[in-house]
Amino acid sequence: MTTFLTGKLVQICTFDESHVEPLTEWINTQDISQYINAFRPMMLEEEKKWRESLVESKTDFVFALISNDADRKFFGIMGVHRVDHRNQTASTGAIIGVPAYQGK
Repeated sequence: MTTFLTGKLVQICTFDESHVEPLTEWINTQDISQYINAFRPMMLEEEKKWRESLVESKTDFVFALISNDADRKFFGIMGVHRVDHRNQTASTGAIIGVPAYQGK
């Protein structure tokens, strides 16, 4: 895992395969799925394929959010999607999956 940015509380790191299973668990909870337009439970294999598609993408970038403390806990993801360099637009999204980190 490579760290891109380090803040006081959070490190923004590469989103790797070890993050897919916890992410899948989070998005299958009602607390998260209600905000991401999930219409059915997602399967681990689907999420693995989605992550693999990001490796080659030139328009979608997803990063892991890691606590900047001794635990270095993976607690969420941050994405920049549909990057349009010509029109200088993009959309963003975040999932904070660990309840203790939500609302902060």
